[in-house]
Amino acid sequence: WTTRNRRVYSFVDGEASEDLAGAADILPILRLTPLHTRKAERMKRIRAQEDAWLHERIGERRRHLAAGGEPQTLCDILLGTMDSPCPGQRLSYENVKEICNEIIFAGTDTTATTTEAVLAH
Repeated sequence: WTTRNRRVYSFVDGEASEDLAGAADILPILRLTPLHTRKAERMKRIRAQEDAWLHERIGERRRHLAAGGEPQTLCDILLGTMDSPCPGQRLSYENVKEICNEIIFAGTDTTATTTEAVLAH
């Protein structure tokens, strides 16, 4: 296992280990409790760590492509759409980052939905 893999699993484990996952969606009054507030703050920290990690990985892929490397990953293909001459096919950096985030950190249903949406547009 590399340090990179450990970091990804720590993000996923951190999100999955939350006690009130989804409970506040069912009982909105729970959002007013200190337990939910602590959970929300912890989830914001985890999300910030995920974003920083993902930004590093996308940067690596951008450098690979800038050096003349061939596209090897879905991220490379998505990055290639940023320079598309067709506005309807162009993705922003935030779009690329969010799609990669969904594929790496989300469940299979969400990944399938995200991929379906990307292919449809």
